Amino acid sequence: FEDYPQDFDGEVWGLNMAAVKLPRLDRLFMADTISYKTDIKNGFYTVLMGSDAGKKFPIDEESYKKVITERKLPFVSCHQYLDMPTYEPYPLKEIVEAFGTDYFSNCIAYMLAYAIYKGYNDITLCGVRQGLLTEYAFHKGSVEFWLGLAVGLGANIHIKGDSHLLHTPD
Repeated sequence: FEDYPQDFDGEVWGLNMAAVKLPRLDRLFMADTISYKTDIKNGFYTVLMGSDAGKKFPIDEESYKKVITERKLPFVSCHQYLDMPTYEPYPLKEIVEAFGTDYFSNCIAYMLAYAIYKGYNDITLCGVRQGLLTEYAFHKGSVEFWLGLAVGLGANIHIKGDSHLLHTPD
């Protein structure tokens, strides 16, 4: 989270538990159900930034939905949350039809596909490491696929921080 753009001059998107972890957020994405997230299963989240950094706070699905709603965050998900006024269904069918693929291995890939589909042409990724010795290594190909598609369609891609994306090993 040290790469988090607090003074970024554009939209800041986050995923999963970002609504309780990031002070500035303009859109929240979740590919899994809220109840599937580790923090929800554990019943707490840990603050990552600011004066409360390191402190743990209780959380469950209903209280997280309340945070999203109170922050008035547009909430894009592949799962239905009709009880949330800011919920926006992820346009999966439309995106698959538009690009001819359903190659999504993680939420970041869904976010990139959404950005491309919606016509964003300047995309900055912050804190997306996709490390080679973690589970994220299995997701890296899908993320790089969508980045390549964005570049092929004329988008400018910026990758901030320590990332293995679009990086040739030395």
